[in-house]
Amino acid sequence: MGRSRRLTLAGWISLMITTLPATAEPSREARTTQCVINAVAQACEVLQTPDTLELSLEDGRTIAARRLGRWRSDGKGATAVDSCNVKITLQNDTAYGLLVRSAEQGTTLTWPQLQIGMPELRP
Repeated sequence: MGRSRRLTLAGWISLMITTLPATAEPSREARTTQCVINAVAQACEVLQTPDTLELSLEDGRTIAARRLGRWRSDGKGATAVDSCNVKITLQNDTAYGLLVRSAEQGTTLTWPQLQIGMPELRP
């Protein structure tokens, strides 16, 4: 009887696992926040996952940044800063830059031609 009970339990667990909804990627919710582009503030819409950051600016431009390599962490607690290299896809160009996430200063996307700060977007 003990063996029959284990099989029933194993079958039930298998059934529960196969009926759970599959998620291909983390949930993506658009969020409107303030973007500071080279010291000029404007509203922008942000989609963020652990590996990507997509911005839609007021003027219709879109900017997508995709993580390359590993996240690097510096500091602990409230002063922790995470950064990673990113590939930035612009409307007519591609660039490489740095994405920095800080609990104190928010998120910053930087490449040689531009810096976009999102002080309200914290990890």
